[in-house]
Amino acid sequence: MDCEHRELPAGQRRAAVVSEGAIGQELRMPKSTVHSIIVKYRLSNTVENLPRNGRPKKPSLIPRVV
Repeated sequence: MDCEHRELPAGQRRAAVVSEGAIGQELRMPKSTVHSIIVKYRLSNTVENLPRNGRPKKPSLIPRVV
């Protein structure tokens, strides 16, 4: 029985790692961030932030002083 997945040669795997680094350099962000974004896209088909849990704060007309 033929396997649908085949092992990639080392050169192709290195090219994938280098390309993440190159994307990171071009966008001026760490390659780990680029990797995380790619993984998130593969899992959820979107790069949008997920909604936060918890009750939203009530809007106020008075500015909050910190």
